[in-house]
Amino acid sequence: MNSHTTSSQPTRDTEQVSTTDNVNLVMTSPWSALGSEADLPCWAKEVIESNAGPHTQSSEIQHRCITVPNAALLSAERFTHDVRRAYTEILEGLELDSIFRIWNFIPRIGQHDGCELNRYMRFNTARFHAFQTHSGNRGYPPASGVGHAGDDLVIHLLSGADSVDAVGNVRQVPPREYSSTWGPLPPVFARGALVNCPGHFYGLILSGTASVRGECTVHPTDIEKQIQETFTNINTVLDTAHMQPRKLDSLLVYVTHDTDVDAVMAHLSEVDFAHDSEIEVRVGPLCRPDLLVEIEGFTRLPLRTPTT
Repeated sequence: MNSHTTSSQPTRDTEQVSTTDNVNLVMTSPWSALGSEADLPCWAKEVIESNAGPHTQSSEIQHRCITVPNAALLSAERFTHDVRRAYTEILEGLELDSIFRIWNFIPRIGQHDGCELNRYMRFNTARFHAFQTHSGNRGYPPASGVGHAGDDLVIHLLSGADSVDAVGNVRQVPPREYSSTWGPLPPVFARGALVNCPGHFYGLILSGTASVRGECTVHPTDIEKQIQETFTNINTVLDTAHMQPRKLDSLLVYVTHDTDVDAVMAHLSEVDFAHDSEIEVRVGPLCRPDLLVEIEGFTRLPLRTPTT
């Protein structure tokens, strides 16, 4: 198990880049997590970079990354054990209220074992126990859990927020209340959050959002309808956060099939982007076999002053 706090940004040779009038697009197929800042969306890298140099009345941003090498090759029991240990380590010494984003990149995410659990279900069990030990049932930060083409389990965490105010989605069951259909213990994350990091940013973070209503996947074989449902869910979170106008600075799009990328891009014209927005598209497996697309995002809001 490898852990570090990183500030380097390795380059990737597999990325295809194009630019429109106000949106920069990056696409990678297939995509693998590297265990470095290169795994993160552009807005997160910028937040980490903003921590460099002297700041007055600024929060200190901390980036933690833990990699479990060759997690794809571990037995089911060992995988669960190592995920819990990794989460215990990455949360150690942090105040829950300061954690404002977690990314989980899970190898062979849909692979089933002899107990009819898949790797994502086992991951959720381990993560749930680690959070319970760390802070009990006090709420959770925005997060995403997706598959990738590599063999390592990679977890990234950002902390240092002055406040993290969770934002829900009335169209969906809170993840912590999911039934046992999705595993013995639920996934634990917030659908989104208004995050204040004094001296760095104030903004809305959208967790990985997909074609889920209640707790069930809808339109399991229809990419067009899944995209529409996903954007409906995104807009519901934006409305709950009283986001007007709905300008987004960054979207990170995951699709399971590269043949669906054009369909996703066609729908992006319906989104109001801020100038010089970033869109990244990654091709890889998602947490449910019937999900075809998942989208996360970020937008900056007028900066708040530090609390006293």
